[in-house]
Amino acid sequence: MPKRVAVFRNTFLKPSEVWMYNNLLAQDRYEPRVFCRHRIHVDRFPFPCSSIRDSSEGRDGPFDRAAEVAYALFRSSPRLRRELEAFGPDLIHAHFGVDGVYALPFALKARRPLIVSVH
Repeated sequence: MPKRVAVFRNTFLKPSEVWMYNNLLAQDRYEPRVFCRHRIHVDRFPFPCSSIRDSSEGRDGPFDRAAEVAYALFRSSPRLRRELEAFGPDLIHAHFGVDGVYALPFALKARRPLIVSVH
């Protein structure tokens, strides 16, 4: 069974970050899953992703926007925590320093190593 990596990105995925998408698709030594605050361009970048708010999939109601604000303020999301625990990652990888700040509480709670790539 391949190792599992939870990839944290606040907004998944901006068109300028196509390199990240290509990297995720090319992985054959581990199973990546993205965890994000806000998901955009799903039609352009379809990939397994757990998100707090996804306007393209109908998850853009008042509760979803409130959950996104709470996540931004407190770096906590019960929804993402449950989905992260269910995924059971061996490692958490955050892209960009700010994403590392948001991933840290999840890594500490899950007792998993956190790697932060600063691009």
